[in-house]
Amino acid sequence: MSPIEEKRTASFGERLRSMVKNVAYPLIFFLISGLGYLAIRNGWDYGMTLFASTILCIGYFIVLEQIIPFRADWKQTPKEWRRDGIYFGLIMLYGGLGEAAVRAIAVDLSPDTNSWPLWFNVLVAVLAGSFVGYWQHRLEHRVDVLWPVHGIHHVPDKVNITNNSVVHFIELISGTILTQLVLLAIGISDEGLLISGLFTIMQGYFIHTNSDIRIGPWNHVLASCELHRFHHSNYVPEAGNFGSEIVLWDKLFGSYIYRPNQKQLEVGVAKPHTFPSPFNIVKGWWHPFRYWLRRLGRRPQYFYTERSDVLVRDPLEHAASTDSQ
Repeated sequence: MSPIEEKRTASFGERLRSMVKNVAYPLIFFLISGLGYLAIRNGWDYGMTLFASTILCIGYFIVLEQIIPFRADWKQTPKEWRRDGIYFGLIMLYGGLGEAAVRAIAVDLSPDTNSWPLWFNVLVAVLAGSFVGYWQHRLEHRVDVLWPVHGIHHVPDKVNITNNSVVHFIELISGTILTQLVLLAIGISDEGLLISGLFTIMQGYFIHTNSDIRIGPWNHVLASCELHRFHHSNYVPEAGNFGSEIVLWDKLFGSYIYRPNQKQLEVGVAKPHTFPSPFNIVKGWWHPFRYWLRRLGRRPQYFYTERSDVLVRDPLEHAASTDSQ
Protein backbone atom coordinates (compact mmCIF):
# COMPACT_ATOMS: atom_id res chain seq x y z
CA MET A 1 0.00 0.00 0.00
CA SER A 2 1.36 3.38 -1.02
CA PRO A 3 1.73 6.24 1.48
CA ILE A 4 -1.19 8.04 -0.18
CA GLU A 5 -3.43 4.97 0.14
CA GLU A 6 -2.39 4.52 3.78
CA LYS A 7 -3.26 8.15 4.47
CA ARG A 8 -6.65 7.75 2.81
CA THR A 9 -7.34 4.59 4.81
CA ALA A 10 -6.35 6.28 8.07
CA SER A 11 -8.47 9.30 7.19
CA PHE A 12 -11.47 7.07 6.46
CA GLY A 13 -10.98 5.30 9.80
CA GLU A 14 -10.90 8.60 11.65
CA ARG A 15 -14.07 9.79 9.93
CA LEU A 16 -15.79 6.50 10.77
CA ARG A 17 -14.80 6.71 14.43
CA SER A 18 -15.95 10.33 14.55
CA MET A 19 -19.33 9.29 13.15
CA VAL A 20 -19.65 6.46 15.69
CA LYS A 21 -18.87 8.88 18.54
CA ASN A 22 -21.76 11.11 17.48
CA VAL A 23 -24.40 8.51 16.59
CA ALA A 24 -23.75 6.06 19.45
CA TYR A 25 -26.07 7.74 21.94
CA PRO A 26 -29.01 8.37 19.56
CA LEU A 27 -28.78 4.73 18.48
CA ILE A 28 -28.98 3.24 21.98
CA PHE A 29 -31.72 5.72 22.86
CA PHE A 30 -33.69 4.53 19.83
CA LEU A 31 -33.12 0.85 20.68
CA ILE A 32 -34.21 1.24 24.32
CA SER A 33 -37.23 3.35 23.31
CA GLY A 34 -38.23 0.71 20.79
CA LEU A 35 -37.91 -1.98 23.42
CA GLY A 36 -40.23 -0.08 25.74
CA TYR A 37 -42.77 0.49 22.94
CA LEU A 38 -42.80 -3.20 22.00
CA ALA A 39 -43.13 -4.26 25.65
CA ILE A 40 -46.21 -2.09 26.16
CA ARG A 41 -47.76 -2.94 22.80
CA ASN A 42 -47.25 -6.71 23.11
CA GLY A 43 -47.87 -7.05 26.85
CA TRP A 44 -44.39 -8.32 27.66
CA ASP A 45 -43.39 -8.82 31.26
CA TYR A 46 -42.01 -5.49 32.44
CA GLY A 47 -39.45 -7.03 34.79
CA MET A 48 -37.97 -9.14 32.01
CA THR A 49 -38.01 -6.12 29.70
CA LEU A 50 -35.93 -4.14 32.20
CA PHE A 51 -33.50 -7.05 32.55
CA ALA A 52 -33.22 -7.35 28.77
CA SER A 53 -32.42 -3.64 28.54
CA THR A 54 -29.63 -4.12 31.08
CA ILE A 55 -28.02 -6.87 29.03
CA LEU A 56 -28.47 -4.85 25.82
CA CYS A 57 -26.82 -1.76 27.31
CA ILE A 58 -23.90 -3.67 28.77
CA GLY A 59 -23.22 -5.50 25.50
CA TYR A 60 -23.59 -2.33 23.44
CA PHE A 61 -21.19 -0.26 25.52
CA ILE A 62 -18.66 -3.11 25.85
CA VAL A 63 -18.41 -3.16 22.05
CA LEU A 64 -18.04 0.63 21.90
CA GLU A 65 -15.30 0.54 24.53
CA GLN A 66 -13.29 -1.57 22.08
CA ILE A 67 -14.05 0.59 19.03
CA ILE A 68 -13.80 4.12 20.47
CA PRO A 69 -12.19 3.90 23.91
CA PHE A 70 -11.87 7.13 25.86
CA ARG A 71 -8.79 5.94 27.73
CA ALA A 72 -6.87 2.83 26.68
CA ASP A 73 -5.51 2.42 30.22
CA TRP A 74 -9.06 2.21 31.58
CA LYS A 75 -9.76 -1.08 29.79
CA GLN A 76 -10.54 -4.00 32.07
CA THR A 77 -7.90 -6.50 33.08
CA PRO A 78 -8.91 -10.19 33.39
CA LYS A 79 -8.93 -9.77 37.18
CA GLU A 80 -11.30 -6.78 36.88
CA TRP A 81 -13.60 -8.69 34.52
CA ARG A 82 -13.94 -11.41 37.17
CA ARG A 83 -14.56 -8.93 40.00
CA ASP A 84 -17.11 -6.93 38.05
CA GLY A 85 -18.88 -10.10 36.93
CA ILE A 86 -19.33 -11.14 40.57
CA TYR A 87 -20.59 -7.66 41.46
CA PHE A 88 -23.06 -7.75 38.56
CA GLY A 89 -24.54 -11.01 39.82
CA LEU A 90 -24.82 -9.52 43.29
CA ILE A 91 -26.56 -6.33 42.14
CA MET A 92 -29.15 -8.45 40.34
CA LEU A 93 -29.82 -10.06 43.73
CA TYR A 94 -29.79 -6.74 45.61
CA GLY A 95 -32.08 -5.14 43.06
CA GLY A 96 -34.49 -8.05 43.38
CA LEU A 97 -34.56 -7.66 47.14
CA GLY A 98 -35.24 -3.95 46.82
CA GLU A 99 -38.04 -4.51 44.33
CA ALA A 100 -39.56 -7.19 46.56
CA ALA A 101 -39.62 -4.77 49.48
CA VAL A 102 -41.32 -2.15 47.32
CA ARG A 103 -43.92 -4.60 46.03
CA ALA A 104 -44.74 -5.63 49.58
CA ILE A 105 -46.10 -2.16 50.38
CA ALA A 106 -47.04 -1.00 46.87
CA VAL A 107 -50.69 -1.91 47.40
CA ASP A 108 -51.06 0.89 49.96
CA LEU A 109 -49.31 3.52 47.83
CA SER A 110 -50.31 2.69 44.27
CA PRO A 111 -53.46 4.48 43.05
CA ASP A 112 -56.37 2.57 41.54
CA THR A 113 -56.36 4.68 38.37
CA ASN A 114 -54.11 7.12 36.57
CA SER A 115 -55.61 9.43 33.96
CA TRP A 116 -52.33 11.11 33.00
CA PRO A 117 -51.03 10.52 29.46
CA LEU A 118 -47.97 8.29 29.19
CA TRP A 119 -45.61 11.15 28.29
CA PHE A 120 -46.60 13.03 31.45
CA ASN A 121 -46.15 9.93 33.60
CA VAL A 122 -42.65 9.51 32.18
CA LEU A 123 -41.77 13.19 32.58
CA VAL A 124 -42.87 13.30 36.22
CA ALA A 125 -41.15 9.99 36.95
CA VAL A 126 -37.84 11.17 35.47
CA LEU A 127 -37.98 14.52 37.27
CA ALA A 128 -38.98 13.06 40.63
CA GLY A 129 -36.71 10.01 40.42
CA SER A 130 -33.70 12.07 39.36
CA PHE A 131 -34.35 14.59 42.16
CA VAL A 132 -34.37 11.81 44.78
CA GLY A 133 -31.31 10.20 43.21
CA TYR A 134 -29.45 13.51 43.06
CA TRP A 135 -29.88 14.26 46.74
CA GLN A 136 -29.21 10.72 47.85
CA HIS A 137 -26.01 10.79 45.82
CA ARG A 138 -24.94 14.20 47.02
CA LEU A 139 -25.60 13.40 50.65
CA GLU A 140 -23.53 10.23 50.26
CA HIS A 141 -20.62 12.53 49.43
CA ARG A 142 -21.34 15.11 52.14
CA VAL A 143 -22.36 13.05 55.18
CA ASP A 144 -19.60 11.16 57.02
CA VAL A 145 -21.68 8.11 57.89
CA LEU A 146 -22.84 7.64 54.27
CA TRP A 147 -19.53 8.01 52.46
CA PRO A 148 -18.11 4.63 53.64
CA VAL A 149 -21.04 3.02 51.77
CA HIS A 150 -20.92 5.03 48.55
CA GLY A 151 -17.13 5.33 48.54
CA ILE A 152 -16.89 1.64 47.63
CA HIS A 153 -18.11 2.65 44.15
CA HIS A 154 -15.39 5.29 43.83
CA VAL A 155 -12.41 3.19 44.89
CA PRO A 156 -11.57 1.76 41.41
CA ASP A 157 -9.06 3.95 39.58
CA LYS A 158 -10.88 3.55 36.26
CA VAL A 159 -14.33 4.41 34.96
CA ASN A 160 -15.79 1.82 32.59
CA ILE A 161 -18.97 -0.07 31.83
CA THR A 162 -18.33 -3.04 34.09
CA ASN A 163 -17.17 -1.33 37.27
CA ASN A 164 -20.50 0.51 37.26
CA SER A 165 -21.56 -2.64 39.14
CA VAL A 166 -19.09 -2.06 41.99
CA VAL A 167 -21.72 -0.86 44.46
CA HIS A 168 -22.36 -1.62 48.14
CA PHE A 169 -25.57 -3.55 48.76
CA ILE A 170 -26.84 -0.96 51.27
CA GLU A 171 -26.68 1.79 48.67
CA LEU A 172 -28.42 -0.20 45.96
CA ILE A 173 -31.23 -1.58 48.12
CA SER A 174 -31.91 1.72 49.90
CA GLY A 175 -31.81 3.69 46.65
CA THR A 176 -34.19 1.29 44.92
CA ILE A 177 -36.69 1.36 47.78
CA LEU A 178 -36.56 5.14 48.25
CA THR A 179 -36.97 6.05 44.58
CA GLN A 180 -39.66 3.49 43.82
CA LEU A 181 -41.71 4.42 46.89
CA VAL A 182 -41.63 8.09 45.90
CA LEU A 183 -42.80 7.27 42.37
CA LEU A 184 -45.55 5.00 43.66
CA ALA A 185 -46.66 7.64 46.15
CA ILE A 186 -46.91 10.17 43.32
CA GLY A 187 -49.04 7.70 41.40
CA ILE A 188 -46.90 6.92 38.33
CA SER A 189 -48.53 4.31 36.09
CA ASP A 190 -46.94 0.93 35.42
CA GLU A 191 -46.15 2.01 31.86
CA GLY A 192 -44.59 5.23 33.14
CA LEU A 193 -42.46 3.25 35.60
CA LEU A 194 -41.33 0.98 32.77
CA ILE A 195 -40.27 3.75 30.38
CA SER A 196 -38.60 5.84 33.08
CA GLY A 197 -36.91 2.68 34.39
CA LEU A 198 -35.54 1.88 30.94
CA PHE A 199 -34.20 5.42 30.67
CA THR A 200 -32.58 5.20 34.11
CA ILE A 201 -30.90 1.88 33.30
CA MET A 202 -29.62 3.17 29.96
CA GLN A 203 -28.27 6.35 31.56
CA GLY A 204 -26.61 4.47 34.40
CA TYR A 205 -24.50 2.45 31.99
CA PHE A 206 -24.01 5.28 29.50
CA ILE A 207 -22.46 7.66 32.03
CA HIS A 208 -19.94 5.01 33.13
CA THR A 209 -18.82 3.78 29.74
CA ASN A 210 -15.16 4.18 28.78
CA SER A 211 -16.28 5.13 25.27
CA ASP A 212 -15.46 8.43 23.64
CA ILE A 213 -19.12 9.20 22.94
CA ARG A 214 -20.03 12.83 22.30
CA ILE A 215 -23.47 14.40 22.73
CA GLY A 216 -22.45 18.05 22.27
CA PRO A 217 -24.97 20.61 23.58
CA TRP A 218 -27.10 17.80 25.05
CA ASN A 219 -24.52 17.76 27.87
CA HIS A 220 -26.50 20.72 29.21
CA VAL A 221 -29.63 18.55 29.43
CA LEU A 222 -28.59 14.93 29.95
CA ALA A 223 -26.05 13.28 32.21
CA SER A 224 -23.32 11.73 30.10
CA CYS A 225 -20.01 9.90 30.23
CA GLU A 226 -18.34 13.21 29.34
CA LEU A 227 -19.74 14.71 32.55
CA HIS A 228 -19.67 11.74 34.91
CA ARG A 229 -15.93 11.18 34.55
CA PHE A 230 -15.47 14.45 36.43
CA HIS A 231 -17.63 13.07 39.21
CA HIS A 232 -15.15 10.21 39.67
CA SER A 233 -12.15 12.54 39.77
CA ASN A 234 -10.06 12.30 42.92
CA TYR A 235 -9.51 16.04 42.60
CA VAL A 236 -12.61 16.63 44.65
CA PRO A 237 -13.47 20.27 43.76
CA GLU A 238 -14.22 19.13 40.20
CA ALA A 239 -16.07 15.98 41.30
CA GLY A 240 -19.57 17.38 40.86
CA ASN A 241 -22.22 16.10 38.46
CA PHE A 242 -24.24 14.04 40.94
CA GLY A 243 -27.14 13.48 38.55
CA SER A 244 -27.28 10.21 36.64
CA GLU A 245 -30.19 10.92 34.31
CA ILE A 246 -30.41 14.67 33.74
CA VAL A 247 -28.31 17.69 34.74
CA LEU A 248 -31.18 19.94 35.84
CA TRP A 249 -30.52 19.50 39.56
CA ASP A 250 -26.74 19.89 39.16
CA LYS A 251 -27.33 23.19 37.39
CA LEU A 252 -29.86 24.39 39.95
CA PHE A 253 -27.74 23.45 42.97
CA GLY A 254 -24.34 24.50 41.64
CA SER A 255 -22.62 21.15 41.13
CA TYR A 256 -22.51 21.09 37.32
CA ILE A 257 -19.03 20.63 35.80
CA TYR A 258 -18.41 20.52 32.04
CA ARG A 259 -14.97 20.82 30.45
CA PRO A 260 -15.06 19.45 26.89
CA ASN A 261 -12.01 17.54 25.64
CA GLN A 262 -10.28 17.36 29.03
CA LYS A 263 -8.95 13.88 29.70
CA GLN A 264 -8.61 13.51 33.44
CA LEU A 265 -5.45 11.93 34.74
CA GLU A 266 -6.70 10.35 37.94
CA VAL A 267 -10.00 8.99 39.21
CA GLY A 268 -10.79 7.23 42.45
CA VAL A 269 -10.86 8.40 46.07
CA ALA A 270 -8.68 11.05 47.68
CA LYS A 271 -7.21 8.57 50.20
CA PRO A 272 -7.29 5.03 48.73
CA HIS A 273 -5.63 3.58 51.85
CA THR A 274 -8.78 4.38 53.90
CA PHE A 275 -10.79 1.80 51.91
CA PRO A 276 -10.25 -1.92 51.33
CA SER A 277 -9.00 -3.11 47.96
CA PRO A 278 -11.77 -3.02 45.34
CA PHE A 279 -11.01 -6.70 44.70
CA ASN A 280 -11.86 -7.70 48.27
CA ILE A 281 -15.64 -7.79 48.01
CA VAL A 282 -16.25 -9.15 51.51
CA LYS A 283 -14.13 -6.45 53.15
CA GLY A 284 -15.98 -3.92 51.01
CA TRP A 285 -19.29 -5.15 52.42
CA TRP A 286 -17.97 -4.95 55.96
CA HIS A 287 -16.22 -1.58 55.57
CA PRO A 288 -19.17 0.74 56.50
CA PHE A 289 -20.01 -1.37 59.54
CA ARG A 290 -16.41 -1.13 60.76
CA TYR A 291 -16.59 2.63 60.37
CA TRP A 292 -19.89 2.90 62.23
CA LEU A 293 -18.74 0.65 65.08
CA ARG A 294 -15.48 2.51 65.69
CA ARG A 295 -15.28 5.24 68.30
CA LEU A 296 -15.44 8.72 66.80
CA GLY A 297 -11.76 9.50 67.30
CA ARG A 298 -10.61 6.27 65.66
CA ARG A 299 -12.56 6.63 62.43
CA PRO A 300 -10.49 7.19 59.26
CA GLN A 301 -10.37 10.70 57.83
CA TYR A 302 -11.44 10.16 54.24
CA PHE A 303 -10.79 13.72 53.06
CA TYR A 304 -8.15 16.38 53.35
CA THR A 305 -9.77 19.09 55.45
CA GLU A 306 -7.05 21.77 55.68
CA ARG A 307 -8.07 24.95 53.88
CA SER A 308 -4.67 25.06 52.19
CA ASP A 309 -5.50 21.73 50.53
CA VAL A 310 -7.66 21.52 47.42
CA LEU A 311 -9.08 18.16 48.39
CA VAL A 312 -12.34 18.63 50.27
CA ARG A 313 -15.60 16.75 50.56
CA ASP A 314 -17.89 18.77 48.32
CA PRO A 315 -17.41 21.39 45.58
CA LEU A 316 -19.79 23.86 47.28
CA GLU A 317 -17.94 23.51 50.58
CA HIS A 318 -14.71 24.34 48.74
CA ALA A 319 -16.31 27.40 47.15
CA ALA A 320 -17.73 28.56 50.49
CA SER A 321 -14.43 28.17 52.31
CA THR A 322 -12.59 30.03 49.53
CA ASP A 323 -15.07 32.90 49.61
CA SER A 324 -14.75 33.25 53.38
CA GLN A 325 -10.99 33.64 53.30
